[in-house]
Amino acid sequence: MGVFRFDEKTKEVFIDTYHPGVSIEQIKENTGFDIKVSPYVKETEPPTIEEIELLRNEIDPKDEYIKRS
Repeated sequence: MGVFRFDEKTKEVFIDTYHPGVSIEQIKENTGFDIKVSPYVKETEPPTIEEIELLRNEIDPKDEYIKRS
């Protein structure tokens, strides 16, 4: 639903980015605690061609985990 990070000082988890089509409210509704939101929260950037190729060719070459569309 998004990318979570940890605050270096407080060690608390927070929402850094939300995936396309997902709202902050949806993330909060699906989290079992009151999660903080980055003041700079933004939509998650799509993966680059290089990242997709790395995932397909190096991480999951047999298509066991990532479904190709």
